[in-house]
Amino acid sequence: MRGLFWIDIYLEPNLERIMSSDKRGYLEYSWSKDGKLAVRLCSGPCYDVNWQVIQVLDPASNRTWRSSEAGFAKPSWSPEGKLAIVIWPGSDSDYNEHWIELYDPATGRTLKTKKKGYMFAKWSPDGKKLAAMVRCDKGFYVEVLDDKLDVLWNSSIGQITVFKWSNDSKIAVRIERDGKEWLEIYTGSTTWRSEEATEVAFNWSEGGNLAYVTDQELNVVKFGGITSQTIIESVLIAMLGVCLLLVALIRYRLRKGSATDSISGEMPHEQT
Repeated sequence: MRGLFWIDIYLEPNLERIMSSDKRGYLEYSWSKDGKLAVRLCSGPCYDVNWQVIQVLDPASNRTWRSSEAGFAKPSWSPEGKLAIVIWPGSDSDYNEHWIELYDPATGRTLKTKKKGYMFAKWSPDGKKLAAMVRCDKGFYVEVLDDKLDVLWNSSIGQITVFKWSNDSKIAVRIERDGKEWLEIYTGSTTWRSEEATEVAFNWSEGGNLAYVTDQELNVVKFGGITSQTIIESVLIAMLGVCLLLVALIRYRLRKGSATDSISGEMPHEQT
């Protein structure tokens, strides 16, 4: 390591220094919404995951917290200020020895999962669920845990897994296996699965509906009785409805025009 680096916290308006991290090799930091600071540090070669630790600085209580062991740790803050990190205490080949640590600054308690192949974790927008990518012998899957680290749901296993939270804390997981891709949705109480396709792309709307593309077909999933409809089919139905309305309007105008002609034909024309 070339030198020592650290993070200081200053208080406005006089910029008084109120806290400092350990004097180690500084890597990165992230703020929680309520003003706590998580700093990733290393006490040895910074490229070696075995030397990396997380330190949390809490200016409100003047309290610090450190991860239990050195190892690669990627922090994720919940909206309420809980910190979840994945600990890699060994090399990447020892993935079955990874675990999640959850630190709650409000209580000062630290919870840990059992060891398995955790890769990284991310909180849901409501702060009640934690999604983690897990590596196993057959591939990857996504595990959803509650804020006590109890497992709520597991996705299927695939070679490539991507997940994304919706604004209302539903989770969509894209899974690839045997040349096919599909989506699995966990709403907190129900699981929904799309049809298989050679390629799937997806995104959440702000209202919590899901749009996804399978083999050039755009679909929408509306949750609230979980139903799926194809946008192309919907557009065709809407166009058909408009066409029928136009035909009815034209026929009505033609009938009205014929009636006017027949009335005007019976009237005597003025001769000059």
